[in-house]
Amino acid sequence: MQVRLREEAEDRWLEPGAVYVVLGIYGSQEGLGYRLLGATEPETPAIHPAGLFEVVDPLVSPRWQIEVPGDGGSFSFEPEAWTREGFWTDFFDGDPAARQIFDEECRLFTEQGGSDR
Repeated sequence: MQVRLREEAEDRWLEPGAVYVVLGIYGSQEGLGYRLLGATEPETPAIHPAGLFEVVDPLVSPRWQIEVPGDGGSFSFEPEAWTREGFWTDFFDGDPAARQIFDEECRLFTEQGGSDR
């Protein structure tokens, strides 16, 4: 899946008009968001409000799975390897194994145009 940041959107991490590969989709009471690698910090994934973007390519990877935590108030739709409980905590804490898993999934995304087709 690929999205383009709307020209009028303001986000310090992203460049207006640029196309980004969506690494995951997240929903909660606050709304829908896309996990992307930003222009200003290309090694750090962050969730951005979906309303800032227009969809360029709607196809998602068949490697993605939906995860609904026990509270039922949110969901994630992303690579199965990232749905493991604690994965994102480990990643942001600098765990090398989590970084390796993240990098491998990103490699698959970018090699296959963002939809793992």
